[in-house]
Amino acid sequence: MPIKVQVFFWAAILGRTLTLDNLIHRGQILDPLCPVCGLVNESIGHLFLHCSISLQVWKGLSVEIPDIFINLFTVGSLREWLVAWPIKKGEEITERVAFVAIYGDMDDMEE
Repeated sequence: MPIKVQVFFWAAILGRTLTLDNLIHRGQILDPLCPVCGLVNESIGHLFLHCSISLQVWKGLSVEIPDIFINLFTVGSLREWLVAWPIKKGEEITERVAFVAIYGDMDDMEE
């Protein structure tokens, strides 16, 4: 996985991406509503998990693993969602392991 992607997911999982909620927290005067759906304040959790457009994408991707789509409604962050990702015996879990490993490695670097 390219380092740019690793860094992005690390920042996303830690809630440090430049979403509107983070920019406002840093003192920017902006409209907090999601520019994609216009319904809820933009946060990384909203953009990746709960935005109506994201939900359409996840629904399309989760045809083979419907629990992934259902879990989107039970979590508030990317980290919670990755931890709640349904794993069945014998399934490929390499991507989840990669994300969790990236988070763990970079979180350790921060300390």
